[in-house]
Amino acid sequence: MGNVIQIDDGSKVYDITNMRGELLGQFKFIPSDFDLIRRYDETVSAFEQMSEEIKGKKDAPISYVMELDKRIGEQVDYLFNAPVAKSFFSITSPFTMLDSGQFFVENVLNAVKGIIEQERNVKLEAVQAHVQKYTQKYKTGPGGYIAPVK
Repeated sequence: MGNVIQIDDGSKVYDITNMRGELLGQFKFIPSDFDLIRRYDETVSAFEQMSEEIKGKKDAPISYVMELDKRIGEQVDYLFNAPVAKSFFSITSPFTMLDSGQFFVENVLNAVKGIIEQERNVKLEAVQAHVQKYTQKYKTGPGGYIAPVK
């Protein structure tokens, strides 16, 4: 085998389960990706636009719905910066209406938002602990300057 460089890319594997706990699939992404929040906001915006489009067309041809399915799938892949839409949407169409009144893709986006928020909090706490480790021997002196504690 050739030379190998092994790195920690921060990726995690998540199981996709239904409300009964049955495994429906898996996907991998990097929840601490610095750019993830921007891509999430853009994906939610795109979804809202598509949602309005589909609500405005009660008798839309199947080809139109398939085009929307494709577009939201591409947007979800963009969100994760990886081809994960197939993991979610092989289960059912993104625009399947659930008993809750949400589209399936909306349910997916809400679940992902929870993961992002949870991971961000864990990372922020780790960074704060790391910074505090190195700054605890200092305190703010007169004028806001950091001075060593004696």
